[in-house]
Amino acid sequence: MIRAFKTILAIVFAAVVLVVGGLALSAAGFNNPISDAVDGTKNAGINAAIDASGIKEKADSELRENASKISEMTGMPRSAVDSMIDGLDIQSWKVTSLPANAVAQDTANVQYAGTNAQLTTYDDPSVITVTTDAGAVTLEVPTTAQGYIKYLGYL
Repeated sequence: MIRAFKTILAIVFAAVVLVVGGLALSAAGFNNPISDAVDGTKNAGINAAIDASGIKEKADSELRENASKISEMTGMPRSAVDSMIDGLDIQSWKVTSLPANAVAQDTANVQYAGTNAQLTTYDDPSVITVTTDAGAVTLEVPTTAQGYIKYLGYL
């Protein structure tokens, strides 16, 4: 089961890594999300760029297209893999500001398509930060996906 979570999370967060380091932010003119993404207006702009890029749909589609492979790799029934993909609710992930009282708990390093990223989890499971060479962005994690965050350490 942990292996399935690991596989699914790797695909989802790889998509996030591509967004952070990719064209969506550059095209929108957000070159330094670490210092710029603090105010709500900037977050809204970044969210609009991410939504316009179609990366959420691509990540969801990639997961669903590979659900049988994930099932085979993990030994989990296809229905369980599909349930996890549904629970991640990729369409609901949004850029947000890191709460002032959030305390970092764990970090995981991920590499995908030549891009390195560091994923930071907090004592507050509703947020996660993805850091790449392009900067950092904090994401609001939907309630249905928060249970999966604890498995990031297995990446």
